[in-house]
Amino acid sequence: MREHESEMRSSLESMLEPVGRYRSVRDDNGEVVDLLCVYLNRAGREMLGEEAIDNVLSERLRAADREHVLAFWIEAANSPEPVRYEYEVDEDGRQGHYQVQVLQVHDGVITSWRDVSAERRLQVELQQSATLWHSVADAATDASLTLGSDGTVLYVSATLCDFLGFAEKDVIGQHVLTAVHRHDHDAVEHALHAAAASDGRQVVEFRFWDPRDHARTLWLEARLNGIDTLGGREINVGLRDVTKARDERMRLGHQATHDSLTGLLNRNGFEHALDERLRAGAPTFVMYLDLDRFKPVNDQYGHAAGDEVLIEVARRLRSELRDSDIIARLGGDEFCLCGRPLPGDSELDALTRRLSNAVSRPIRLGNGWQVTVGASFGYTLANEASTVHELLDNADREMYSAKRTDLPFPSFFDGGDRDS
Repeated sequence: MREHESEMRSSLESMLEPVGRYRSVRDDNGEVVDLLCVYLNRAGREMLGEEAIDNVLSERLRAADREHVLAFWIEAANSPEPVRYEYEVDEDGRQGHYQVQVLQVHDGVITSWRDVSAERRLQVELQQSATLWHSVADAATDASLTLGSDGTVLYVSATLCDFLGFAEKDVIGQHVLTAVHRHDHDAVEHALHAAAASDGRQVVEFRFWDPRDHARTLWLEARLNGIDTLGGREINVGLRDVTKARDERMRLGHQATHDSLTGLLNRNGFEHALDERLRAGAPTFVMYLDLDRFKPVNDQYGHAAGDEVLIEVARRLRSELRDSDIIARLGGDEFCLCGRPLPGDSELDALTRRLSNAVSRPIRLGNGWQVTVGASFGYTLANEASTVHELLDNADREMYSAKRTDLPFPSFFDGGDRDS
């Protein structure tokens, strides 16, 4: 038994946290009225001093704390459940915090102290940071909000309320995805999870239903930063309206890949789309076509008439193709298309005849004159080693070979058929 007690005392002496053993002091009625310190480990003696041993607790407490602290200890001495509380001390002019746990044992209590000063200072700093963040957010021109780690709205800035036209009470406690376009839910959820799990900054763009015009959506850019607070992990979000900037990017991107006259893809857009098909390993044909008898239209009626012809030819070609086919105006009177090949060369020949018939139907110009143009076609099939430029070159050569063998066509316009 003594050997066991010796081992326990040795273990207590090596502990970094202060630990003490107090015996109950009872009055004549047997009620616990105080506690007598009978043992302190080394950390306890360093914290409270050797003189604390063989002294009652009440004599070691500050007068201001004596009544309520003694009540905690007496409660613990009479309860099977541990009692915990915190108290503050001034250490060399610096405020310290200790967490105390008092646990009932035979005729007394075992007590341990834990220094939580660093934790409490951090909590105060976090609270101050959160308060500062909300103050700055309310004063800033950028809209902002704070979310819980699960995406629930905890705070919205006044700027955000003004910008989006809702009251704070309408959104606090709501999940942020409620107002996000359903097509962007995955992107926003990914950013939320990443911000909740790390300290890295996340940026995501998403569509937001405009509360003032339900037929319109706004594009917002969200910058998310995860932080630790007293209430747990939170996500600070800065929001910026990027609708105009995004529309401009889309417009410039469309200009870079589309023909301004016909609305079809241009060479850059077509080569990119064809390259994607080849990378995906999709079976692909490429067809090149060049208008016949187009130059006389420009010479006779001017470039405005030529533009009318190109626009109408583009419309006819597009109307004959499948939704999955891709068509472009490469420049001048040259067009190109690609798609999944139909079974057998005869089907591609049939497609060529159908497109040729569509192009060669008479076209009535705005000035009342009617003109007729034709087209020469050439196509090629892609294989596993094909590149974009190889396919375009092959289809181009096939088209020029066909053009050289074409028979002469009738006049490019039907004289005397002008509207009166």
